[in-house]
Amino acid sequence: MRVIDASTIVKYVNREPNWREVEKYFLEGCITVDLAIKEVINSIWKRVLRGALSEEDGYKVFRGFIENLMVKIVNQENLLDNAFKIALKQKCTIYDAIYIALAKQEKLELITSDKKQKELAEKENIKIIYIP
Repeated sequence: MRVIDASTIVKYVNREPNWREVEKYFLEGCITVDLAIKEVINSIWKRVLRGALSEEDGYKVFRGFIENLMVKIVNQENLLDNAFKIALKQKCTIYDAIYIALAKQEKLELITSDKKQKELAEKENIKIIYIP
């Protein structure tokens, strides 16, 4: 089991470069915070607005993502205290800190496709799987 952040789920859902590498981690088991679901849906919405997907195709991608979640969702409420402390210490957003807080709490590796997230997690002694 590993923690996976939204940047990596977005990579997979939107079939960005290296998306196939993400799939093996889903199959092995991943957890994430409920915020990630909203971030992924927002990325689909942005693709529709940019014209990269039609509204119809965007809706299909959205429904496919929701109906086939390949990750266990953890309520972020219990992570906010530690995430806030990490955000203050590292001078990063609460959005980034919450994934780090989950990885720390569960003593798990963090999978990310965000270089800044990778660097922040390393400062917090979190083991990283980085998928650029």
